[in-house]
Amino acid sequence: MSMKDFAHKAKRRIDLLKIKSGLTYSESVDLYFRSIKMSNRGWSYVLEGAILEEYKDLLGVSDGGRRLGFVLYYLYSAWMNGAWMRISKDASTHRVSSSVLSYEFLIETVINPLIELGHLDVIEGEKVGDVGFETRIRPSSIMASVFESHQDVLQIGEEIIHAPKSSPIIVRDHKKKSLKFSKTNRQYKLKLKNVASINAQVRRTTITVEQELISNLDKIIQDTLHTISAPTLLTITHRLDSREVRNLQYLCGFKARLNMSLLGSKKGCISHEFYYFRVFNQRKQKKGEQKSLFNLGGRFYSQGSNLPHKSFNARDFILFDGEETVELDYSSLHPNIAAAEQGYPLNDSHDPYSGSEMVALAPSRDLNKKALNALINCSTLRQANSWIRSNIPSCENKPSAYRKAVLAHNPFLKDYIGTDAGVRLQNIDSDMAEEIMIRFINHTDSCILPFHDSFRVARQYEDLLKTIMTEVWEENHPGTTIRIK
Repeated sequence: MSMKDFAHKAKRRIDLLKIKSGLTYSESVDLYFRSIKMSNRGWSYVLEGAILEEYKDLLGVSDGGRRLGFVLYYLYSAWMNGAWMRISKDASTHRVSSSVLSYEFLIETVINPLIELGHLDVIEGEKVGDVGFETRIRPSSIMASVFESHQDVLQIGEEIIHAPKSSPIIVRDHKKKSLKFSKTNRQYKLKLKNVASINAQVRRTTITVEQELISNLDKIIQDTLHTISAPTLLTITHRLDSREVRNLQYLCGFKARLNMSLLGSKKGCISHEFYYFRVFNQRKQKKGEQKSLFNLGGRFYSQGSNLPHKSFNARDFILFDGEETVELDYSSLHPNIAAAEQGYPLNDSHDPYSGSEMVALAPSRDLNKKALNALINCSTLRQANSWIRSNIPSCENKPSAYRKAVLAHNPFLKDYIGTDAGVRLQNIDSDMAEEIMIRFINHTDSCILPFHDSFRVARQYEDLLKTIMTEVWEENHPGTTIRIK
């Protein structure tokens, strides 16, 4: 069997194990390689196995295939990241354990011959007095062409190596502590399969940001600073309740993370190990509430990414395989779900966050939106009142006035404020999000990124995404409509 056939067979068997057993990718890889009496670390050697025989012949290595595979793995990683590797060619400063890679094998048998054959670019190290630097090496265009000729097999290995190390389905208690549960649960297996499908599509897509975003970040940050007066900046930074300041802090942090992520990256990718997971919540059961592991929370979160924040339209700079993208979201999703549940028809012009009495007490729409969502997430009216006192100065002494203003504009929310309804509504919107993404992937075999109630896809699929979002809404809330923007 060729290495290519072996790699494809391994990938199919591991996918089957993961789906049937409910194991994580990492656990499935481990089980598969144990079943064929091979350590799961062996995959890194299988990964290079596509090119191993070629280099064994080239270098005249009759044994030491694993050690050569180990070296090729790091050279492949350097090629993927466009990075130089440091290496000491001085036997007296050789730092690798001789039981792993002896100086004779690494330098004399592999590195020096590869340099002579033109497969490695090199910057020779030198020492002047007590100061010096080690030799730098990286794959040359000749070695790059070898990697590229086996890219299909190498990509399969990358998918397995960079798969999530733990289950992408997490259940947490009210203290945010992860709970153990049976991985044979039918609901768990279905949700695991769907998240795996979404992540597989993400891994197959090169997600980048336009260089324009990088060059504009400093200007955006400076412009934002100029829009916030010094007294307001100082006052609100202390209180930590200004969206503008939080956005500014996020953007500065994002710039730093993005620079680190893209530094030396061969393709300018946002992240090499980017994947989604779902977090479900547990709480003390309420009267009449059905007991289930997966009926509260369940939203999608990303790991290993530096995706831009929605602020300043930064996400508009995201590209899928070099294509421009577009983002659609449901307008006022949770209030619309609540209205649909209560049989209270809303027209497209109704804005739950802009009631006249609400605006009189809290002039900013953003603050009203934050307040309404917070009140729905509060467990008790006392907790809701406390939040109002702390965040809406005009209602500090009479929080009930703001609650009455909210209900005057949104009477359908009477049974939702101070009842911890937020996690149940999140469960509804996250299950809708899962259905939207699976349908989209089945239709297009293209990437889709979720941001709770909004979704980003390649621009060419904008109309299809809107159709699917409309269908999923109508199936979950018959006889009602919602604005998609």
